[in-house]
Amino acid sequence: MSALPVGAPPAPPAKPAFALNGHITSEFAGNASGGIPLGGTAVDRGTALSTEVGFGFDADLGRLTNSGAGIVHALVTTRFGSNLSSQAIGNLISVEEIYGDGQTTRITFLDYEQLLFDKKLSVEAGKINQQNDFIAGSTYWGGNLYCFYQNNNICGTPGGIPNNNGVTPAGSAGYNYYPSSMWGVRLKASPNKNFYVEAAALQVDPIVNTSHGGTYFGFYGSTGAELPVEVGLTLRDQAGRMVGDLRLGAYYDTSNVLNIRNQGIVAVPAIVGTGPAAPLSSPYVRGRNGADVQFDHLIEGDSGKGMRGTAAFIAAEYSDPNTALLSTYVDAGIVRHGTFETRPNDTIAVGFAKANYNPRLQQLELDLQADGYAVPYNGSESVFELNYGWQAAKWVIVRPGLQYVLNPKGELTNLPPGLIVPKSALVFGLATDISF
Repeated sequence: MSALPVGAPPAPPAKPAFALNGHITSEFAGNASGGIPLGGTAVDRGTALSTEVGFGFDADLGRLTNSGAGIVHALVTTRFGSNLSSQAIGNLISVEEIYGDGQTTRITFLDYEQLLFDKKLSVEAGKINQQNDFIAGSTYWGGNLYCFYQNNNICGTPGGIPNNNGVTPAGSAGYNYYPSSMWGVRLKASPNKNFYVEAAALQVDPIVNTSHGGTYFGFYGSTGAELPVEVGLTLRDQAGRMVGDLRLGAYYDTSNVLNIRNQGIVAVPAIVGTGPAAPLSSPYVRGRNGADVQFDHLIEGDSGKGMRGTAAFIAAEYSDPNTALLSTYVDAGIVRHGTFETRPNDTIAVGFAKANYNPRLQQLELDLQADGYAVPYNGSESVFELNYGWQAAKWVIVRPGLQYVLNPKGELTNLPPGLIVPKSALVFGLATDISF
């Protein structure tokens, strides 16, 4: 047996042939200031608690049957609880990332993966969760770098493309974000440990994203296909340790989608619109697209599990101006893992995200204002988050934090007389995660 090079990370322990996994994640949020106006200077103050319970397994059929078979991945989740953003703040993207997608039981993924050519090619088919592979955060210290946060602008994936390519008034489901899954196939080629390219073809079906579609296995209601691609490059130091990632991605959804002007009018049923504000005669656009770039890097220390270090990240997204609610989106953050020598798994995280509304939607809003409608002008919505992650036990994390939501829905500029909109909100949060 040859020895590892000096300074090289130890080889990871072999995964069991059959591994169970599970988690219980809860997130509390309450706004101390700001939110939806109640009249005069009063605003809505509220609290909310959302929870997700998940249970799954990975079964390596090749090892279990001593054959060349692949791996079965399965995860079932159920969500319940309430959402402070819709109840009291009025902002677009939830301050509790664990809330959403129907608050019901879901097949989050159930798929079969076959590794070929000495594991340089992965073929995965079945009910696939797109967010597992596309526009996902890098792994630092054994966890997703984006999910050291509670706000859904950052945790899971940057929030632009899921909002633009999610369920719209046109009825397309587009980007398949956690915890839903769609029928599909994904190919991922990794010629070496530092580079990969992947592509997928996935069903687009809005039924899956409804409160009763979590266990739906059919094809009725499908509107098209989601076709994402991504290229990734891993950066390593001289000892072979991962110190950063660069990823470039794009997608095309073949569905027919309402153009952004007609989406804006449909969102307010009382609006008829005349002159410049009238709906377009051809309301649908064939297909929608977008692109993203993500970069993260270790500033100091080590990115290995249980090690102390500091990492920074930035991500930017662009989406089709014909159909997108948010035309551009950016988020960034810094995470410190190992706050003290005696607390190697505690974290401090600070993050920022900004969502810019589509200029074509903004022009529609100006046209409607000129037509006499009291509608807001959507500029941009931003959020700041600061939190501390306390590793209370091996499988337990408690994360208290603060969020500041600036310009909920961007509705704080060019207001017509008499229109009152949500006010910037200070939010207290507390997340707990028990996992195995």
